[in-house]
Amino acid sequence: MNSNGTHNTSNSKAEASENLHCSFIPAEGLTGTMIIVPRGTIDTYSVSYFKERLKIQIKQGHIRLVFDLNNIEYISAVGVVLFIQLLNDIRKEGGDIILTGLRKNVEDVFQLPGFSGFFTISNSVASALEIIKDNGNNL
Repeated sequence: MNSNGTHNTSNSKAEASENLHCSFIPAEGLTGTMIIVPRGTIDTYSVSYFKERLKIQIKQGHIRLVFDLNNIEYISAVGVVLFIQLLNDIRKEGGDIILTGLRKNVEDVFQLPGFSGFFTISNSVASALEIIKDNGNNL
């Protein structure tokens, strides 16, 4: 993230499927931390694409993932289940997930019975990165 509050995209990588586009931005100074910026919808049609991209990030050692969901127009329960599965896998490796930028309709899906207590939700990417820093880069 730049000092003006925008994401530094000089090291970012963007990938896309028909309904979902993703940018992956390494968090400066935080080893193993990746900012993931999806755009579009996370549903039955895009979840496989999204899952494969996230698996690659984990295999590369990124076990602290900050998701900026500000540009997610819609997420289905299938998408939330993917986040829960991902969270379980990452926590086994000593990592965690922080969600930011949830629109009301997206937040509502994460608040469905059984889903609400799983995730750390932060007001912004900057505050999510501060949480990671405050925990000594070990969530």
